[in-house]
Amino acid sequence: MALASLIAPAAFPLQLACEFQTLFILISALLLTIGVYRNFLHPLSQIPGPCSLRLSSLPLLWRSYAGTEATFLTRLFAETNAPILRIGPNEVLLADGVALAPIYSTDGGFPKAACYRNFDIDGFPSLFSALDKGYRAPRAKSVVPMFATAALRKGESSVRSVAARLVERLEGEKRKGGRVDVLDLARSTAKLRRLGDWGRKGAKDGSKLSASEFVNAFVGVGRFFFLPNWAFMMLDKVAGYLFETPETLESFDSVQVFVEDLVNEADVEDGTYQARMLKLGLSKKEVAAQMKDLVFAGTDSSGMNLSTFCWQLAKHADIFAKVTAEVRQAKNDNAEYDPSTLPYLRACLRETLRLSMANPTRLPRVVPEGGWIYTPSADFSFTGQILQVSKSYFLPAGTLVSLQIHTLHHNPAVFPDPYEFRPERWLDSPPDQLEKMSRNYIPFGLGSRQCIARNLAMMELNRSCAAILESDVLDGARNVGDRIEILEWFNSKVRGERIEIEFQHNQSD
Repeated sequence: MALASLIAPAAFPLQLACEFQTLFILISALLLTIGVYRNFLHPLSQIPGPCSLRLSSLPLLWRSYAGTEATFLTRLFAETNAPILRIGPNEVLLADGVALAPIYSTDGGFPKAACYRNFDIDGFPSLFSALDKGYRAPRAKSVVPMFATAALRKGESSVRSVAARLVERLEGEKRKGGRVDVLDLARSTAKLRRLGDWGRKGAKDGSKLSASEFVNAFVGVGRFFFLPNWAFMMLDKVAGYLFETPETLESFDSVQVFVEDLVNEADVEDGTYQARMLKLGLSKKEVAAQMKDLVFAGTDSSGMNLSTFCWQLAKHADIFAKVTAEVRQAKNDNAEYDPSTLPYLRACLRETLRLSMANPTRLPRVVPEGGWIYTPSADFSFTGQILQVSKSYFLPAGTLVSLQIHTLHHNPAVFPDPYEFRPERWLDSPPDQLEKMSRNYIPFGLGSRQCIARNLAMMELNRSCAAILESDVLDGARNVGDRIEILEWFNSKVRGERIEIEFQHNQSD
């Protein structure tokens, strides 16, 4: 017995070590089995893609957080010249514009992936985040008529006044000389005036709302967009506790009060955005949440597009001279001209939207029951070299599938010199090339889930850019920096949060 008591204490650490060793072997065997299955036996194993992405979603989630995902994936297509890549254990990304229609528009497109619910607001699915088509359809249908061309023309005076105000502010900055942050200027000039004018009948010109931090917070959570919802919610709570500032809280409170006032003041017969949703029978809380979605969607992208236009024209003096001459000639010929009919201005705006990319990254959908067979277009290329052997790919039901705007808009076989601002491409390209360009060009998305306010966004952009060119406010301006660098989150964010042009001091004196 005494001998046994001496041996037992020494045996316990040995037994514990054996148990840890067994556990390590079991975990290693499990990981090896998963790795072998995902790499060689999975239904998607025949689709090319980096081994690290085939094995785990973590590498791509990290790149999404770092804001480099879109460029990384576009570079993979350039290296492989493949129309399809496996970018996760159960996810593929396509670079072939022919796949846009079946995935996003034909018969309503494939269902949205679960990660869209990460952008619910106050517990309500928004028009953007809703997964159920039956839930979204009546809500979208109630407000879509507001954004029809005929309806927008009735409120065009408001858009003109915003454009005039922007020019006035640019002229004031020009008189001071030096650098001007046109991103901040474009956002602040029209910030929520659109919501006031389109959401409140008879809104006053003085309607103001501090929403900068609100918008920035929404942009910031885009880095976590692709996380599973449980992880997103947990991280969102932690981030809010650790990083929420008094300015952010004040901005959120300001937006909350503003949208609640709009909802409470609404008459269900007055035709405003919130009135139409209330008439549908939605609760005031849900309508307020839908209004917040409108605040975000209508503020960030418009500022990005307009400031990119100004920066590009300041960089390219020849393009600036040509489009300015076109606009001023149209103004001389007819004071009530329609800017959207001017070919070169239209080409400049298309090129602006191609490069500004408010949403540069992938737009995931779920392959429906029965699976989907993807057959690449016969002339697909990402490098200029047509594939010699083409084959079809079967994607099982439940596979995540997407295309991303960054890749579509920067395919050199579709857009030669894709990183260059070249409006002429939209005017001089052969018909077959122009067809490919138009197919790949999706600044507002595609199908029934594309941006419902795209007509309003284009009216604002046309009127604002035309007003700038009618004046001499950009004469002599120069761009600051060689390029506009963005963090490629779901909603892009300009690095440094500034897009600048520069005027010489006292240039206009």
